[in-house]
Amino acid sequence: MKKEMVIVKFGGSLITDKSSDKPKINRLHLEAIGKILNQKNYDLIVVHGAGSFGHPIAKKFGIATGLDGSHGQEKAIKETREQVQELNNILCNYMNAEGISTASIAPSSTMTTNGPKEIIDFPFELFDRALKENKIPVIYEVVTALPSRRFEDYDQAYKSPLMLYQAGVKFCISSSRSDAYRVRNLPNQAAMAAAYGLPKDVALRSITLSAAEILGIESQVG
Repeated sequence: MKKEMVIVKFGGSLITDKSSDKPKINRLHLEAIGKILNQKNYDLIVVHGAGSFGHPIAKKFGIATGLDGSHGQEKAIKETREQVQELNNILCNYMNAEGISTASIAPSSTMTTNGPKEIIDFPFELFDRALKENKIPVIYEVVTALPSRRFEDYDQAYKSPLMLYQAGVKFCISSSRSDAYRVRNLPNQAAMAAAYGLPKDVALRSITLSAAEILGIESQVG
């Protein structure tokens, strides 16, 4: 049976002392996280908050509300990024100490945003590389979906299976995790992906054998 892939978010108040006005880790929690994760048979994507690493400075200089052009804010942005990167390195080190291999992608150095909520440019290629190198499969939902973010191309959903295939990432196509009745549309999903460049045999495999392999039941179905 293949490992289950799980996304975990560690809040800044869990891994740091968020009440501190200076960067301060919560060593007890970090040690516990490494030991607990090492006992679980999962492949993990870990997302974490900043807590006392960056938040006090960001709040003081109003970084979340936008740039004001001041030298003080520019310096604060640089310091905030450095502190969050330091926290990321600390978390990775604790996980590495427990034998958990990590690959880090820092948002501050890989994506462009317009304010706190609008992403203009997202580093898809870095995630593709991490997924491929760490052999993490992708279950891609709803090929016929409309763009959900302003920076996405109109045909982003249609061509994403091709992009995953070209990047060498193992994937399958799913109808919807919440609406099981939509499974009847799976052939249409595969056909749409094929129409946007995915080889037809790969498209067919993406809704049959590839799905079974990701679930670890390829000897029974697929």
